[in-house]
Amino acid sequence: MQFLRPILLLCAGFLLLPAAGNDVFNGSFERSGRPDGWEWSTFGGGDAACAVIRSGGNRHLRIAYRSQQQSNRYGQLLQNVPLTPGRIYRLSWKMWGKPARNICWTLGKHWKLRPALPPVTPEAARHTLRFRADPDEFDGKLYPVRLICENLTPELNLDDIEITEEELPAESAVTFVPPEKALSGKVFRLPRLDGFPRDGGFPDGVTVWTPADDADFSASFALGWNQDGLLLFFRVRDDVLRPVPGSAMYLGDSVQLRIDQDGELAPQARPSDLELGFQIDAAGKLATWNWNTNMPIPETLVESVVTSGENGFSAAVLLKDALFDRIDFRHPKPFSFNLIFNDRDGGDDRRVISFARGIHDSKSSADNVLLFPEGGAETARVCARYDDLREHLAGIFYTAGATGDTADFVLRLTPEHGSPRTIPLCRATRVPPGTAGRLPFRRSVSELPEGRWTAEFLWNGRPAGKLAFERRALLVRQRKIWEEFRSRLSRIDAAYRRQFPERLPPSAALSLRVLNSDIPRLLSQMEAAESPAERRFYDRRGEMTAPEVAEALDELERELAEYRAGRTPPEYWFFRSGPVLLRGGFPYAELESSRGRRQLRPVLFAGYGHFTDVIRDLPEFSSIGANLIQIEIGPSSIFPKEGKNGEFSEPDFSDLENRILPALRSAAEHNVKVCLLLSPHYHPAWLLDKYPDMRADSDFLKYEITHPKAEEMLDAYLAALIPKLKASPWSAALHSLVLSNEPVYIGCTPYNPQSLKDFRHYLKQKYGTPSGFNATAQRDYPDFDAMTGQIETDPALRSEFERFRRDTFAAWHRRLAERVRRIWPEIPLHAKMMIFSSLYVPQATDAGMFAAFSDYNGNDNYRMYDFDNAGLAPHHISSELGSELQLSARKLSICNSENHIIADGETRPVPNGHIYTAMFEQYATGTSALITWVWTDIDYLKSLSSSPMFCGNIRNRPGNIIAHGRAMLDANRVARELVRFSRYEPETAILHAPSSLLHAPERCKNSLDALYAATLPTGHRVRFLSEEQLGRREFGAVRLLLLPEAEYLDRKALAGLNEFVRRGGRVMVCGKAPRYDEFGNPLPEAPDFPKLPLSRLGAELDATTPLPFRLAVRDGAGGEGLYLRCVPDGDAYLINLVNYGKNARKLNFSGPGTFRDLLREETFEPEFELPPQKPLLLRFLPAGKP
Repeated sequence: MQFLRPILLLCAGFLLLPAAGNDVFNGSFERSGRPDGWEWSTFGGGDAACAVIRSGGNRHLRIAYRSQQQSNRYGQLLQNVPLTPGRIYRLSWKMWGKPARNICWTLGKHWKLRPALPPVTPEAARHTLRFRADPDEFDGKLYPVRLICENLTPELNLDDIEITEEELPAESAVTFVPPEKALSGKVFRLPRLDGFPRDGGFPDGVTVWTPADDADFSASFALGWNQDGLLLFFRVRDDVLRPVPGSAMYLGDSVQLRIDQDGELAPQARPSDLELGFQIDAAGKLATWNWNTNMPIPETLVESVVTSGENGFSAAVLLKDALFDRIDFRHPKPFSFNLIFNDRDGGDDRRVISFARGIHDSKSSADNVLLFPEGGAETARVCARYDDLREHLAGIFYTAGATGDTADFVLRLTPEHGSPRTIPLCRATRVPPGTAGRLPFRRSVSELPEGRWTAEFLWNGRPAGKLAFERRALLVRQRKIWEEFRSRLSRIDAAYRRQFPERLPPSAALSLRVLNSDIPRLLSQMEAAESPAERRFYDRRGEMTAPEVAEALDELERELAEYRAGRTPPEYWFFRSGPVLLRGGFPYAELESSRGRRQLRPVLFAGYGHFTDVIRDLPEFSSIGANLIQIEIGPSSIFPKEGKNGEFSEPDFSDLENRILPALRSAAEHNVKVCLLLSPHYHPAWLLDKYPDMRADSDFLKYEITHPKAEEMLDAYLAALIPKLKASPWSAALHSLVLSNEPVYIGCTPYNPQSLKDFRHYLKQKYGTPSGFNATAQRDYPDFDAMTGQIETDPALRSEFERFRRDTFAAWHRRLAERVRRIWPEIPLHAKMMIFSSLYVPQATDAGMFAAFSDYNGNDNYRMYDFDNAGLAPHHISSELGSELQLSARKLSICNSENHIIADGETRPVPNGHIYTAMFEQYATGTSALITWVWTDIDYLKSLSSSPMFCGNIRNRPGNIIAHGRAMLDANRVARELVRFSRYEPETAILHAPSSLLHAPERCKNSLDALYAATLPTGHRVRFLSEEQLGRREFGAVRLLLLPEAEYLDRKALAGLNEFVRRGGRVMVCGKAPRYDEFGNPLPEAPDFPKLPLSRLGAELDATTPLPFRLAVRDGAGGEGLYLRCVPDGDAYLINLVNYGKNARKLNFSGPGTFRDLLREETFEPEFELPPQKPLLLRFLPAGKP
């Protein structure tokens, strides 16, 4: 194959290009006078003008630059264009005007390509140039294209700017890649190895790659496989080994491996992709991490042999077959990999050595190496896609294990109804033995009739891949669908207004308002779309949201039929701007009902975050079921530059006055509250430049929180900001202040000099002398310095370091809270704790310690829709578990100020029922405020510069917006009942033991998750009791305590456990019972408690707290996917039941008494069918009760 080199070819005249889409937005300048999609700017004081001119009914762009040439002075016309890295393009444009000099295009991020424009003539002429979009020249996913004027340009007219992709030559050639070139050739035959080498070195016959080899650092690796799994071999020479444990492993000396299990080389990350980490810890052992599970790789799934010394290490690692859920190493298929080495010598001196993109800066498999396991069933694989914009099939044909003199590559196209047609792609002759082949291809299918097609790729007559695609004109079908939606909506709207001439039911009014806004809006965007890329964008937007809108219209019609049949609309309750009181940790306010009544009631909040669009749309929110937003401000806004009379002597309140305070006013005027994130992670850039020793990487926090300058900055920030907020006439619009965003303290490590200094001080404060620690921990250290060198190897010191890290982080937050309360005691406070990962000890976020300084239990939580699995998905369980951890720590309602219910970048339709359920069920488990991530209006133009993570967000999904708003409306109708679930005092608890999570994280967390998940279908709310609560003898109403895997237990907690038993409490073990204290020392007398298999859990819970009814499954499918919870409510009982499966379930309640559906406000029949994602809230009144 002849590799294409960067080429620039400039010529005049017209050129006929292949039938392909123009990637430039508004290249004809017909959109508006800004010009829309383009950015014009001047630098260095250049005198210039740029305007869209109408001439002869059409528009074009006119530029005038009136400055003489001078260094770094110029005018620039810029558009960031969505090109494909590595492809060849043609840029063409029409140009005319007056003679000018020094005008050029600059192509790419680094301005490497700077072709000058041909002479400007009075007559319009088209010009073209050809270029390669080098991958290193992209700014994110976009390729910058600039026109630069550097000298006198009296008049330059531009029109019809186009960038089109070139077709590959009709005859492409196969590149055969020898093993040593696999990293650059992107394809490799993975050798099969017998057994597992025990010497930790490279076995004979493997190909060794060395991506780094210099004086300070050298790294080599090799790969192989056998039926037991994937074999990895590393050899690293490094004079300084600095491991960082856990999820922050990538910050220290480590290896990151990313595996695309499906071998599809997808440009976006997929849930099936595995990302794994490896490092040698201070004890010379292999430490692992699985970022998919956010836990170490289970010991049963990895085997290793390590040889380490002063100058590095060698390691052989077997990743066992059971670790991979989509690869069976007994019959392996092709898969792909990428790998990087992280080298950390201390401080900020960190290098990332990689051979391909896709791990460090962004997650992708597009540049991975495809591996063909030697002896596997497949010897060819095609990674292909259909580009509906350019109407072609494109991809790469990979082969391995070729034999014989020839290899034929063929494409067979078969219509849904009709006969196939065969297209030869290439014939390779003289195939080198032992090589792998790679054939890029691109074939136009524009001549095919419209309809559904199957593309089959054949190699020597054998299947190598298949792709289904549909060739159709963009937007034709979607415009028809959405025109039908508009007509249908018009009929429904008119029917509702006839049925309710005075006032629509609030739920219907919400739905109609959203649909009457968003359906015409999308249709107008479809109508205005010009370029093929823009048409494709709105075509896909229509496909994404059409099922959701259809659901919403169906719902409106069903409800209308019920109203016509005599059903009365329920009474809804609405928040009106005014005071909110916290009673027992739950918010109360005087609400106004849809029937005109006013009443003090629990109030549940819902809304959106987190950027400027929520401020702009704030006046509309109350009409679509939203009464809360989150926005943010940080120290960098108040101190953008260093003060002249002191570093923090000149606060700048312009952002506060121009953005935050007007938002508060608008919120107050429109019955919305504002949850303001104080964002201490937004540090002034000048501060870290001036004090580089402040730098530390704790995810969002990029500075060491205990550094004196960090404390001074935050003191000055809060002293400047809080009085201004308090003094605002609109301060009552604030719901709360959030002290930190997704806080973790992973930058506090044994390798951080500031951390070690603070740890020594902590030990001295806690124990006084080394002998004090030795007596407590049963150790024999001569001094504190000797202790700090053994943090990673001594369980006792590791335990103390984690306590220090946790205590320090909580104390930092507590100090922030104290600073705020000193100025404004009444304002509610909380922190946005990532509760779903709080069981990972090194994050240093303890639910109890955070609750102690908070007025709400603050969190960031997620409940995304599981497209692949039915039932209770892991994140449903994680969400429930996290909420219960916080409520059990302190009975404060939860403010989830970053509610993830749609995955970032999700562009598939998301069922409205999922949105409703994800909202309603959080209210049922203790949440009083939900702020959904994220409200960002993405049109085509904005999509060009926005992260792909925003494209499928809830703002662009009208059906989901309706479900979101209706969930809040319904929840406020039954808020009193929902609060009962959280205020109930459970009689059964699960032990939460951070000591076990530290010393045996994998076993403890897996056991804890499994035990809690097993409680969810039983009908019982089960709380947690923490080690700290046991130590303080705070047992609540608990009579039965369940121990998951809890081999390590704090001594004070053990004493509390014995006291619990002495008072009559029962303890049962669902894993290993405690055997060690928090320091890893054997307990003098290990407790002996009865075992409880999970199969008997429901019966044991019933025996502890009997339920007055039974739920039977009538469809034979068992309890999979069902969630059931019951709590007493006076003489009655409240029941919350959800079907998280994909299909309706046939169920039956039994028990003497009657059931009432509180959401529908009607009697509920005990034999019923429960649809998916439609929560039930029932009241059960036992027989004989009034």
